[in-house]
Amino acid sequence: MSKKLKSKIVPAMASAWAGLAAIFAAISATAEEPDTVLSRSRQVEVGKSGPWGVLEYYKIPLTVPDSLIRLHEVPSQQIEWRIPARSVVELRQFLLEKGLLAEEIDAALEGATMMKDGEGSRFFPAPDALYDLDPDARARLYRILAKIP
Repeated sequence: MSKKLKSKIVPAMASAWAGLAAIFAAISATAEEPDTVLSRSRQVEVGKSGPWGVLEYYKIPLTVPDSLIRLHEVPSQQIEWRIPARSVVELRQFLLEKGLLAEEIDAALEGATMMKDGEGSRFFPAPDALYDLDPDARARLYRILAKIP
């Protein structure tokens, strides 16, 4: 390499290194210690005391990889009841016999669909109809449904 070329490259490299050094110095001057960052962003949990003393820990949220999520079925968000009745008329009669009032049954069945299935049916009530039911009536209805095997 010629002296003339060296005389141009060496000062340029020196100023580049000086610039990098200044950047790193500025970063390290403003950077906090990792423990300070952790303690500010996460709360320390304290476990029960035992023969080992008192354990302190951080809760660390983990995400599940998509490859594992695909292996599990997502539960249906639709309300579904499996009932022994084979028709809406049978279901209405069944609920009347169990102590629900006719108005409560009619309100619960409003907008519902039913599919015959094996020994009984699958019943899909309209969520709004259930939410609009009187809380006591809804509780009685669910107590009846809970006893169905």
